[in-house]
Amino acid sequence: MLLPLDGPSLQDSSSVGTVTPVEIKVGGSVLTERKVVTVQPKDGKLYYYFVDSTGAAPSAATMVADGLLIFKSQLMTFEVSEQQKIFVLAVTGTVNFVMVERA
Repeated sequence: MLLPLDGPSLQDSSSVGTVTPVEIKVGGSVLTERKVVTVQPKDGKLYYYFVDSTGAAPSAATMVADGLLIFKSQLMTFEVSEQQKIFVLAVTGTVNFVMVERA
């Protein structure tokens, strides 16, 4: 169940290539008590992959094999917490994307 969004939100843009997955977070750490994360690739497709707080970042090979896809300009919103990490990886080249964390 989606909890009410009664806290702050942070928005930023970034880019990712095809070698090193990037964690979706605005700044150095995830937003305290975050409930929702939104991602939109601007100029290409992204793989996305969920990991709990005890898991390590996935490898690029794992993301290619098991990741899900977000298409160019597609807006994806996920219900998450501080303990759940989301990583993205470009399908090809370098992909610029916008991300929002909301609490």
